[in-house]
Amino acid sequence: MIFAVVLAASITQTAPPPRLNPQICANVQRSGPGYIVMRETWALPFLKLTEGQRILPGRSDMNIAGHLLTGLIEKTCAAPAS
Repeated sequence: MIFAVVLAASITQTAPPPRLNPQICANVQRSGPGYIVMRETWALPFLKLTEGQRILPGRSDMNIAGHLLTGLIEKTCAAPAS
């Protein structure tokens, strides 16, 4: 019973992933498990990526609202243009 309450509470507290600036797809290049920023760009209003910066999966400083930046880039660039 207690497990069910804790599980339900953890599910309801999960925030939706933030939406990245679509220009990020043109400004980053896949490099092994991560990405390299090819041109300076704003991924989010509060996150500026500089040229030459490496974005690697699993780094705690690349975690935004509980989502890895590499995963957000993959989702943003795989989505059809609207």
